[in-house]
Amino acid sequence: MYCIHCRAELSESDAFCVSCGKPQGQALPAQQPQMQQPMQGQPYAQQPYYPPINSVPTNGMAIAGMVLGILSLPMCIYLVPAVVGLILSIVGFVKSNKHPNKPGKGFAIAGLIMSIISLVIFIVVVVACSMALYSELGSIGSTYPGYYDYL
Repeated sequence: MYCIHCRAELSESDAFCVSCGKPQGQALPAQQPQMQQPMQGQPYAQQPYYPPINSVPTNGMAIAGMVLGILSLPMCIYLVPAVVGLILSIVGFVKSNKHPNKPGKGFAIAGLIMSIISLVIFIVVVVACSMALYSELGSIGSTYPGYYDYL
């Protein structure tokens, strides 16, 4: 017999599932999946079909944070995707820690890492541009004598 909740294999005398711990009202009978023989010209038989197991949906905040983290890397000169990706990844990480059955912790970590890398690149670009602008403004007075006399 199989568990009606998680499809784990059970013995005939089990009242509760050994895998998920839920009570078994009427467990599903043990069935072998039916296989078809390959038709003429087909190299393989049809694969057996098992009904889907009740799965827990993935944390949406973690996925959104990872997607924005991925998008923020090529667009690292824009601050908005990196900041929003960082916030969503942190929220998704906290939610996945509060609910251990809800997957998505890996997505949240990936979003955090990519958003932080994008923010670091943004800061480096801003500092480098500021230094280049400052050095260029400082060299104007030496290139054009008397330039500061008019200011």
